[in-house]
Parts: sequence; C-alpha cells; structure tokens
Amino acid sequence: MKKDLEKIRGPNNEPWNNKVYTPYELYPEVREDAPDLMVYFDDLSWRAAGTIGWDTIYLPENDRGPDDAVHDWIDVFAIYDPEGNDR
Repeated sequence: MKKDLEKIRGPNNEPWNNKVYTPYELYPEVREDAPDLMVYFDDLSWRAAGTIGWDTIYLPENDRGPDDAVHDWIDVFAIYDPEGNDR
C-alpha cells in the first residue's frame, strides 16, 4: 500500500512527491491508537479529504472548513497553560 500511495499523481496527472511512513519510522516512541500509515501528499501541498461522496478525488479546497494549521514541514507551535487561561 505504501508504494501505491507514493505513486499517486495530481489532478492533471502531474507527478507528486508523496511520502508514506508508519509512525514507528518517524517517532522514537508511539503510544495509544497510532495510525497505520501517515501520508504526505506532494510535499504537503495536498491532504486527504475527511469526507466521502464527492464527484472527484481532488477537491479544490478543504472539505471540512478552514485549514490553516493542520500540517507543516517546518515547525509546530503549542502552548500549555496549566491554569487554563484563555489568551
């Protein structure tokens, strides 16, 4: 399945740079219900849709709403506030 996912091409049959990993290939420790595979479509230019029933396998925009912070190659920013203060 990894090799098939890596071969997926774009909507105009253009080649994509897809990467497919198991969590164990990326993280030193994996807990709880980890996904079987993690797929980065075309260097994170595309993502898998979270819904079904569309007329096409390519959607021109996010199928579930705004998608400005789902993924990034460079960094992740998180804040932990033990007192639960909204900022």
